[in-house]
Amino acid sequence: WFDQNELVGGDAWDKKIRGQISSCALFVPIISANTNARAEGYFRLEWKLAVDRSHLLADDHPFLFPIVIGDLSDAAARVPEKFREVQWTRLRLDETPAELAKRVTRLLSGAQPAEDKGQDTEDKAERKGGKQVSRPAWLRYSWSVIGLIFVVYYAMGPIWKPWFRDKAAPTSATTSSLSEAQKLVEKARVILDEGDEINRENYALAEELLKKAEVLDPSEATAWALHAQVSASLHWFGFDISAARREAMRVQASRALTLAPESDDAQLAAVRVQIELDQNQAESLRTLEALVKRSPENWQAWRQLARCLRKQGEADGALAALRQALKLSTNHPAVVNDLFNHLTNVGDFAEAERAIRELSTGRKSARLLAHDLFNELYWRGNPASAAATVAGWPSWFLVEDRGAGHAALAALWNRDPAQAQKILASYPRDYLRDYLFTGPRAVLTAWANEQAGNEEAAQADWKIARQVAERILGEFPDDREALYWKAWALARLGDRPGATAVVRLLEQREARSNGLFIFGGLVGLKTALGDIEGAVDLLAKVRVNLPQNIKPVTKAFLTLNPVFDPLRGNARFQALVASAPTPETKKESAASSSPMASGLAPAAAPAVDGKSVAVLAFANLSDDKANEYFSDGISEELLNVLAKIPGLKVTARTSAFHFKGKDTPIPDIARQLGVAYVIEGSVRKQGD
Repeated sequence: WFDQNELVGGDAWDKKIRGQISSCALFVPIISANTNARAEGYFRLEWKLAVDRSHLLADDHPFLFPIVIGDLSDAAARVPEKFREVQWTRLRLDETPAELAKRVTRLLSGAQPAEDKGQDTEDKAERKGGKQVSRPAWLRYSWSVIGLIFVVYYAMGPIWKPWFRDKAAPTSATTSSLSEAQKLVEKARVILDEGDEINRENYALAEELLKKAEVLDPSEATAWALHAQVSASLHWFGFDISAARREAMRVQASRALTLAPESDDAQLAAVRVQIELDQNQAESLRTLEALVKRSPENWQAWRQLARCLRKQGEADGALAALRQALKLSTNHPAVVNDLFNHLTNVGDFAEAERAIRELSTGRKSARLLAHDLFNELYWRGNPASAAATVAGWPSWFLVEDRGAGHAALAALWNRDPAQAQKILASYPRDYLRDYLFTGPRAVLTAWANEQAGNEEAAQADWKIARQVAERILGEFPDDREALYWKAWALARLGDRPGATAVVRLLEQREARSNGLFIFGGLVGLKTALGDIEGAVDLLAKVRVNLPQNIKPVTKAFLTLNPVFDPLRGNARFQALVASAPTPETKKESAASSSPMASGLAPAAAPAVDGKSVAVLAFANLSDDKANEYFSDGISEELLNVLAKIPGLKVTARTSAFHFKGKDTPIPDIARQLGVAYVIEGSVRKQGD
């Protein structure tokens, strides 16, 4: 039974299929000589996804229900091994529609005709010791579904067959007529879609295929667009931040856009690169808003829109875009990860915890595994539980920067230096780059040796840490994390003047880096230099004036982090610990109307920029509601004009239009958007 409205292609269709497989009650693969003859095909990906889901279900829970058409033997069938663990149903090719209908009727009635050779496999499976075994209830109901499908299949034959010959054949031909370069691009896309997004090996394999595609056909825009996305991901996750990579992603995106300027993929790649390079943010925002308007089902566009809004400080707009991406992608793990990161950055750890629990169904990505650990460590304050989660991680993750960094920090906070050393001994590089820790591996081993009382080994590690930091600074002179850890090393090696000079330099640069975050930032450096009061003063200021996208200071962070051990006897530090947010902290009843503002407990609301404005969607007062696009267009045009004024902060369309059709008072809108002025208006059609 083929519904022409359902025969579509592209990413939206792919995501829909994945969503159906992840939510269906019963998966019915059709096995035949045709499937056996095809070593490669999309149906094999569907089978794999179904098998992956079956691993999450109890062994006695029915899910896979294979049907074999024809005389294909069990041994010869090219199917996943998981299919062989369940009962197969066989249908003969020589059955006529009438015979099949009668057979379905018999099956629905529960009768088992002995002469039905097509049921040999079932009959053998259903008899034990010569006794008839009653069918489980689920099997009776599944036959109702399967019977209905086949009855409709034959009943609708005269209707769908002529249409399908006309419509479906070209689809198959189109698939088979892909150029060699396009086939390589699709293989790379499958590797990226099916692999883990923070496994650098997946990117290496995909990039190898894309380079071949670009050599075969330099005019293939999809190859350049996907290659730009790969380069952006390598840069984003810290796998390759070199100048060569930055230039490569710029060239790749530019070529994709030149070859296919109207392509969603090319535009998305170009915007992704701009976001990654911190270039043309206003232009990126306009492009993304136009893209989601033109292609509202493109969840990747919504995801990048959220990232763009977040970088511009528009937390509410970013959250709305993320929720739309979640809905369209059927809770894709990458978007769930982004949501967790966004929620923890705004201090809503409870909502982030709920998101992981309710949205991350199925196999968890490595990013989600790391988020689980982070939540236990940084929010709940359970270092032992956090360290224990590492035992279930895949081995490849522990040799990646995020896996090794998270696992080592969990061991250090759990005061288990031996476990930290064991984890770091397997890590193959001397410098980690990740949001939780960016710096020399020797910094972590030095901390472990200090915890274990091995001062001589710790001093040797600090010397290595200084050397590695200086090497990184030679390659990247503005690398603040490397400069930061050089200061740590100098302080630990007894060079107080040298360390103090670096601290002053960091303060001048107003450094906001990953290493600063997790090790207490300049607070930790001041502590290492023995400036206890200065460290507490700075910590009090950091609590109130957190930089954008830096996670709030929690009680667990202050209580467990070994960096703060020298401060524990200070009364002011103890007061800061007591007032820091915890899972037991009651939500502030307060002023902020943001649904994700709980847990922040700021000392004062941030000052509103006097040169800031939001343009609301103009009301359409015409009788013809079809003119809605015109009133929206007037608003957008005004917003775009204002955005070009230097020094004027203009709220993005996504955030401002969130209030369309809502009866929210203007002062409340201004407060939620963080602007000094709000423009509203209306449009009415007059005459023709």
